[in-house]
Amino acid sequence: MKFLILLTLLFLITIAFAQNQVTIYQQNLAVVSITKKVQLKKGINFVPLSEIPQNVSPDSFFIVTNNGSIITEVLYPPTGVWIESPSDMEETLDIFYILQNINWSAYHLLLIDNDQLKFKTNVLIKNNTPSYLQNVKVNLLAGEVSLTEDRFFDLKSVDMEADMSMQKEKSFESLQGYKIYSIPDEISISPNGTKIIPLIDTNIKNALKRYIYEYSKSFDSVFIFWEFDNKKENGLGIPIPEGNINIFVKDQGRTVFLGESPLDNTPEEKKISILQGIDFDLKGERIVVSSTEKKNGNYTVKESSVKIKLLNAKKENVVIDVIEYLGKGWQITSSNIPAERLDENRALFKVEVKAQSTFTLEYTYKVTYLK
Repeated sequence: MKFLILLTLLFLITIAFAQNQVTIYQQNLAVVSITKKVQLKKGINFVPLSEIPQNVSPDSFFIVTNNGSIITEVLYPPTGVWIESPSDMEETLDIFYILQNINWSAYHLLLIDNDQLKFKTNVLIKNNTPSYLQNVKVNLLAGEVSLTEDRFFDLKSVDMEADMSMQKEKSFESLQGYKIYSIPDEISISPNGTKIIPLIDTNIKNALKRYIYEYSKSFDSVFIFWEFDNKKENGLGIPIPEGNINIFVKDQGRTVFLGESPLDNTPEEKKISILQGIDFDLKGERIVVSSTEKKNGNYTVKESSVKIKLLNAKKENVVIDVIEYLGKGWQITSSNIPAERLDENRALFKVEVKAQSTFTLEYTYKVTYLK
């Protein structure tokens, strides 16, 4: 009985020691990488494999030698491997296998406190397997790898196990077109458990609050956006994984939820634009005053006059960015506000509207197209 208990403890110690690294994907799988050193005699050797789950798929685990020995047979279920060695030697085995039903995702926080913005990203690791991942070095791979249909698995409900203690700087690297985030400390994840790990926690230094009226997206609503660059001077400068971002504001000692918005994978140096929601005190109304079309050979010239009435019920002046979709090759012929060219189809007007007042943007444009 004592021998059986000792054998069980040795088995658990081997598992804990051998599971060196786990790379977790966003597609409900992970790769467990193990480095195992074994002493071989010249000739045929049997090496037991207690590190690999017995229910692993036969096409999902691999063993590689590094010092010149040759694997002659791998047993399945993976209880051991036969290795032929040219001499008495120490061999290093690289063992890796695909673990199903484990994944990770990110979610974000934007906290507005007067003129200060806090940006925070947490990672959720869901281990929907019966395996206990103990003291493992975790890497998170962002991006979709190519998988055959039988590699896709349904997620199961899990219990929550939070670990909010990891505040060390996380590192990332690029690998074959993907991004890998490395968690600095070893962690443990219980079977059917979830681990929460902070990835980013910073104060944004140069954020811009924008009010945008875009008729093509909403007839009368003015949207609130927060924009800042993903740069080191803003406390960022690393690839930000996709996920929903929750927006809160601190106001008179209370914290108020303002909305939720999706955030795409964002490379470093790229601008981040976050939709907060619709502003209650700002409205827009667009009227086409006139529109004519004239033939000019094989081309048609369309000329239109537009008025956009902007209402500001706030107690302070605001600048509303009016974005107009005019068509390819547009040209402004007259306007009471200068236009900026966003792209070949869209114009931008920056309109200042005084407190508790209205302002009407008036412009005429033409486009020429083949018809």
